[in-house]
Amino acid sequence: MLNEQFHSPDAEEPDERELQAANRARGVVIMRRWGIVTIVILLVYSNHLYRMAQWLSQRPQYQGFPLVLAGFAWLAWMRFPQILWPEQTSFSLRNLLSLGFSAATFYLAALLNSPWLGLISCILTLWTSVWYFGGWSAASQLRGPFCFLALLIPLPLELDQRLVVSLQHMATTMASAALEWQGVWHIVSGVVLRTPEKQYMVEEACSGIYSLFAAVSAMFFYCLYFRYGACRSALTMLITVVWVVVANGLRVFLLVYCDSRFQIALDEGWRHQALGFATYFTSVMMTLSSDQLMRFVIPLVVDDLMEVEAEFHQRVTVSFDQVFFRLFDQPRLLGRWATLAPVVLFAVLFVAGGGYIQATTRSPAPEAAAPEPKDGNLQDIVDQTSLRTEIAGWVLTDFEELPASENTVFNVGSSRWKCKGHGLSVSISVDGYYGAWHDLAVCYQGLGWKLLTSTNDVTVPPAEPRDRQVVSHTEYTLSRPGGSYGFVIFSAIDSKLLSVSPPPRFGSLLRSFQDRLRTDFWFDSSRELFTPPVIQIQLIAETDQELLPHERQLLIRLFVELRSQILKQLKGRI
Repeated sequence: MLNEQFHSPDAEEPDERELQAANRARGVVIMRRWGIVTIVILLVYSNHLYRMAQWLSQRPQYQGFPLVLAGFAWLAWMRFPQILWPEQTSFSLRNLLSLGFSAATFYLAALLNSPWLGLISCILTLWTSVWYFGGWSAASQLRGPFCFLALLIPLPLELDQRLVVSLQHMATTMASAALEWQGVWHIVSGVVLRTPEKQYMVEEACSGIYSLFAAVSAMFFYCLYFRYGACRSALTMLITVVWVVVANGLRVFLLVYCDSRFQIALDEGWRHQALGFATYFTSVMMTLSSDQLMRFVIPLVVDDLMEVEAEFHQRVTVSFDQVFFRLFDQPRLLGRWATLAPVVLFAVLFVAGGGYIQATTRSPAPEAAAPEPKDGNLQDIVDQTSLRTEIAGWVLTDFEELPASENTVFNVGSSRWKCKGHGLSVSISVDGYYGAWHDLAVCYQGLGWKLLTSTNDVTVPPAEPRDRQVVSHTEYTLSRPGGSYGFVIFSAIDSKLLSVSPPPRFGSLLRSFQDRLRTDFWFDSSRELFTPPVIQIQLIAETDQELLPHERQLLIRLFVELRSQILKQLKGRI
């Protein structure tokens, strides 16, 4: 009788319930402590996180970052009940190494005054707290949500900006092939499609950069929800990118085809918004369809996979895990000491150490914020009469005004002149409004040019010594397939008619990495605060061969004279 009662299900069920209840009770206590620690960590990194949030909100492809935070919170909340909480607090060698590495990245972020690196350090510190409070069980459950949280980190070396240009070219190429198939006459110049009636600029929105980040985030969330493995998740992400590129090539084709054949404008208004949503919806649906096809070819049999993984783990990895556990995860401190040690280390390394670095490190050059461009029409101020028709042997010929729209190359309004003289033909334009110094290299690379050199220089115009002024400007040397060369000079001025200095050594690999770090640590920056809006004055000369040194000097002198005339026109009017 006793034997039957011992083996009865009724006798075993309460034990399981008691274990689950005890685990939940431990989880409630640990979660309270963990929540306090998380708040402290966020407060320590609050300066970096606030500045990084500002930076992300100003980039259209990253403006959906609050949804990433919401997705991370939801995934983590759904997986918390599956965590097997440790029975007692412990402190291991892994906790010590993780905390030390997080502190090192925190010091580097503080030393460089880099919110980008501060965001990475904050995520690493939060991940350290996962191991400390939840151990292996919490780390295995929350590894996926933290990978999803890493989507907040912008790509290094401005690879996202290069991705913009690449997607623009791919969308243009696909749309051009489809238009040729349908017999729509057009020519392609970089990311510009020209028909006899109209010019279409394949801007960032049409290139799919916005829908790409959104689709990748959505599908990565989908993979984590269904607990896909690393290989299957990577394959799904690759398929997502392919379908986004295809859908956006189709989007550009429909935009040009409908306007050319049926006079239906899809590049403005609600039709443009609807087309964008349809593009995103189509790419996501096609990715889900491809995922279902993969499930048919390679079924997801969870139980069988779990059995295979368990058998492999028992045969191959148990001995390694035991060694790894003894080396890194075996508790070194228990009880009160395990609680006191990380508190002291965090206070010394992060609070005291971070405060000391902030107090002793030289303050970086003030960085002007990039506010929204000013509303209004610059062409009301700068018109055909703003420049003299003859300037030191140069003659201004044609003039045109380009209002701000998505089909303009520089995405803002422009007043543009053609100028001839000394055997050269150049184009001069006044563009605005911008919120900050604008990188023209991205625009010209989108138009099919290759950037050969990028230099910042100052020019002293040929005048009396007492009238000399220093003009800050940037010069680009460009080339394009077919033997075309370009020489660009441009300068930016703010509403006080003061020069907006470009980043030093702009265009170099170190400068690109430095821009992503958002710091001027390696270079002594001379950039000063400016008062928006920013207006851009540029000159481009396109030739069949590289310019000679004396020809460059002629163009620089012309640019300085034109800039001086435009400044007089703008005085007191912006």
